[in-house]
Amino acid sequence: MMVIECLVVDGLLEKIINMNFIDKIACYIQHSLWSKVTLINYLLLPLSAIYSLFRNLRYYFFQTPIKFKSKIVCVGNSISGGAGKTPVVIRLVELLSQDNKLDIAVVTRGYKGNLSKKVVKVNLKKHSYKEVGDEALLIAEYTTVFISKNRKLAIRMAEKNGAKIIILDDGFQDNSIHKDFSILVISTNIFKPQTNTFLIPAGPMRESLKTSIGKADIIITSDENHKLAKHKLIISKELFHQQQVIKNQEEIQNKEFVLLCGIAQPERVEKTAKNLNAKIIKKYFFPDHYNFSLNELEEIYDEAKKFNCKVLTTKKDFVRINSKFHCNTVVIDYSIEINDEDRLIKKLLT
Repeated sequence: MMVIECLVVDGLLEKIINMNFIDKIACYIQHSLWSKVTLINYLLLPLSAIYSLFRNLRYYFFQTPIKFKSKIVCVGNSISGGAGKTPVVIRLVELLSQDNKLDIAVVTRGYKGNLSKKVVKVNLKKHSYKEVGDEALLIAEYTTVFISKNRKLAIRMAEKNGAKIIILDDGFQDNSIHKDFSILVISTNIFKPQTNTFLIPAGPMRESLKTSIGKADIIITSDENHKLAKHKLIISKELFHQQQVIKNQEEIQNKEFVLLCGIAQPERVEKTAKNLNAKIIKKYFFPDHYNFSLNELEEIYDEAKKFNCKVLTTKKDFVRINSKFHCNTVVIDYSIEINDEDRLIKKLLT
């Protein structure tokens, strides 16, 4: 029988199964330390100040933007994961692809992919998430994707491949690349008073929200009530709103599940399930991009079997789940729609 350790986060019992020490630390940081502001967050502020100093020195003094032949559209965020950036990238690809004359590619770092030190053109038939990262696989279903930790090399390879428009997945904090258009994706949660907006490591922010907004040409948010349009930081920016569309509601509505998430903000997935009147019997939260072991998956799916239900997860997590478990898994299949999409694409192509 496997040893199961438990971590209490905001009074909720979150399961952590046989994680190594580094993954346990990552889980604690993402799901506990950064989820609120306590004394320990204030004690970490001096380290945040040092982080900010070195980040600014690198950005402003040690990086010189390189202009490329292609149009570079950067989609980024100011937070370490969980802003909903990848669905925006996919939607932009779909919209731009409607014009068959446009040669589009996406460049991403291939986070946690063991081939990311090279420049790799993602091949869905050949590559796994362990090689190119989970996000690269998701995007590659819609367009050509190049991965590399060195974004400049990946952009050059994409241009050699014929790309005229390159969407940079992340890179808001990278000043070595000239961006023709910068899109900031933010969650409305970041403006709530109780949200932790400290810089790393005291909080999840890569840079201040004010700094990110200052770099943005366009802001895309999930603000349903359009309240952010009047926010003092955003009022001078062009604001677009995204809406989540669940494609397989009938698979989820009024059913029971064990929830499995290895993303930065699993609470958002849990909220989506509850909005569909799904009952979450147990939940297993892991660090972002977590590599589920076969033993861990067997433990979780055995638990679901006891309750005669399936495991509910995200698309991003699904590509990291061993195929033997796929038949007992329900994936929240969703896309996004952006208000006034014609105007948005027109601005990108101007």
